[in-house]
Amino acid sequence: MINNKEKALSFLSKRPILPSEIDISEEEYVAYGETIVWFMENPDPVCIPLIVKSHRNDSSPYFEQGLSEVLLKQNAKKTTEAILHAIQSDDPGIKESGTFFAGELPAKDFINPLVNILRDNKSSDELISNTVDALESIGEKYKKSGIDSIRGGWRDAHKIITFSKYL
Repeated sequence: MINNKEKALSFLSKRPILPSEIDISEEEYVAYGETIVWFMENPDPVCIPLIVKSHRNDSSPYFEQGLSEVLLKQNAKKTTEAILHAIQSDDPGIKESGTFFAGELPAKDFINPLVNILRDNKSSDELISNTVDALESIGEKYKKSGIDSIRGGWRDAHKIITFSKYL
């Protein structure tokens, strides 16, 4: 049973990649749930980098939602910094995870690094798709709040997406 910080961190450290629902035992399923509950009730910035690096496209949607909610309860500045670091990582899996959480927790700080992913001509189709999804989430968040300051980033992203097939 995961009922303290050390157990929760140990569990996350030993499982750096969030599994799919197919690839998880019942015991792990329960432990992930307990870990999520622990950090929701006991926010601690030490969990942020472990969570931000853990997502993959085939990860369990249940855990994706739970971990996103955990990140919402953490220090916003530290969470944003961890997501930025993941987006800018050279590791494709960590970059993929960063783009996922950028979409779940949209912030203007993510726009330029996400647009850079679209510009690099090295990213997989899957990563490009995740990046576009994250940019759309950011656009929706700021569109609803009346902030237009992201338009330049959107224009760049749109041009890149529209014309990238010709490059």
